[in-house]
Amino acid sequence: MAPPPPTPTPTPTPLPPAEPAPTSTSTPIATATATTTPTPTATRTPKATAIPEQVSLVAISFVLEQRDRTSTCSFADAPRTQGTMSLTVDFARGTASGQLQGAGSGTRSLRCERDNTTGSIGWSQSYSAQFSGTVNPSNGELRLSGTLTGRNDVKFTSCTKDR
Repeated sequence: MAPPPPTPTPTPTPLPPAEPAPTSTSTPIATATATTTPTPTATRTPKATAIPEQVSLVAISFVLEQRDRTSTCSFADAPRTQGTMSLTVDFARGTASGQLQGAGSGTRSLRCERDNTTGSIGWSQSYSAQFSGTVNPSNGELRLSGTLTGRNDVKFTSCTKDR
């Protein structure tokens, strides 16, 4: 019996070069900074990213601090509150909505430098907001409006000027 004929070795066919991956031409979203007195400070700041073509959700925690002006006897009645905020943006529909809530409470001693009076303050504050509006899909600009509701309870005690 004769040996089987040799099997031919296949020659690989070169593949065409791969197409480059598409690049995004979207512009980044600018991080918004609200300027108020007092100025809120966020414990986590979201970084600017390319504008997505779908729904995005951002959730942050924040701390709001108010400062005393002891030289003029002006005291912050809620010196520190903290809370959370969430924002949902739908770039395809051009809509945005969100909510925030915060609270704080405490007791502290006060001293007025002007006339050296002293006292104590007990305070409790809570607030929440719902907001909605539009997003410009081409540049990420948000236009939002809503309602802020809250409660602020303050009680001054042991004030030396009242004695």
